[in-house]
Amino acid sequence: MPKNIKHMTERTRLPVSPQVLETKAEFQTCEIAAAIVSDMIGKVSTVHKELSEKRFRKLEELLGKIVRTKDCQCTELKNVLRSFDLFQSALMPCLIREQYLLLPTILQKLTAESSGTAYSESYQGEIEDMIRTAGADHHRLQFLARQLVEDISVLIGKGPCHNIVRSFGALFDEFCEVLREQFSLEDAVLLPRCLSAIPKTI
Repeated sequence: MPKNIKHMTERTRLPVSPQVLETKAEFQTCEIAAAIVSDMIGKVSTVHKELSEKRFRKLEELLGKIVRTKDCQCTELKNVLRSFDLFQSALMPCLIREQYLLLPTILQKLTAESSGTAYSESYQGEIEDMIRTAGADHHRLQFLARQLVEDISVLIGKGPCHNIVRSFGALFDEFCEVLREQFSLEDAVLLPRCLSAIPKTI
């Protein structure tokens, strides 16, 4: 594999999500959960810097209130946090625009430098792999979004945290709107319809 292509594909590898949620069977304190939420929000916000910082700060604040609500069961909190982590990890391929920017470069090299079929075929696997990565898995993302909504719904009605979780659901819908606004018409097809299906009434 040409060295320059290998370098570019290495840049497109997705960041590995921390395994904090899997290594801790139970949260020892609500503060630990709050720290995990803060880290997850940070991962998403730093990937796409054009997203509204105001919405991120508010989302993080509401999530912090949820995990600090003593009357919320630890199991339900853990489910929501895990679902949110899985969802944002699956969404991340759609946010890393560097993947789209690298594709034209590789295609240009194919047309400008290729002198034969064998040379072109050496790039074919790299191109297909990058396209698959950038496109993500629509069905899995849709499933994870639904699971997140279901887990949040379980928290609704858990005593004092009822209104907080409802506010989080509404803000999460705004968050999805911001995501959609960042993409051109060509890129928009990569965002699953599940984002618009997340109910505003959660």
